[in-house]
Amino acid sequence: MWLRSDTMFWTGIGMNTAITSTMVLRTRTGPEAL
Repeated sequence: MWLRSDTMFWTGIGMNTAITSTMVLRTRTGPEAL
């Protein structure tokens, strides 16, 4: 139970971090690309 929930917890954080960083990179490079 603990291991499973902890794995999902860290996986969720990793996904949120990846999505946030991707959106930030798109926001920074968006205007320059256009």
